[in-house]
Amino acid sequence: MRIFLKGLTRNTSKFKFVHHHHGFYGLSEISSILRETKEYLESIGSEFHLFTCVREPISFQKSRINYLRNKGHAPDITFEDACTSLNHQNVMYKYLLYNHPKRWAERAPSDDRFETAYSLLDKVFVLERYHDLVNWLEEISGVSVLTPEKRQNVGAHALTPTPD
Repeated sequence: MRIFLKGLTRNTSKFKFVHHHHGFYGLSEISSILRETKEYLESIGSEFHLFTCVREPISFQKSRINYLRNKGHAPDITFEDACTSLNHQNVMYKYLLYNHPKRWAERAPSDDRFETAYSLLDKVFVLERYHDLVNWLEEISGVSVLTPEKRQNVGAHALTPTPD
């Protein structure tokens, strides 16, 4: 990620979009590099936008429980377990700070680290309102992101709850 961010200083294309999910670094860990990159790009007349999408908490927890059960990581986990277990608390917060779940035990979350990470973000979108993200991307880029056919299905996130 560090090498990639340094490469953003080269003008190779009009737009560069970075998708970062389950990589090594969380936002708070590379905050200084992100700030430096943004400041440099703005100094040469470029734009750098950093945003994230979060799920509505109940939808997220149900989806996460399904994932943990279906992949065999926690086949017997219940909704109550997920809501009361310390391992399953503040999951979106942990993703923002440290990204990959295997790293969550390495450090305790802290409000300072969260505020550092959050201050980097230009926008935070709720996945269930995906149209807001698409509209914003189209606004800042001046480019239609989706074809009319695909636009009809945007945000149609099917949630299949577990039986209990």
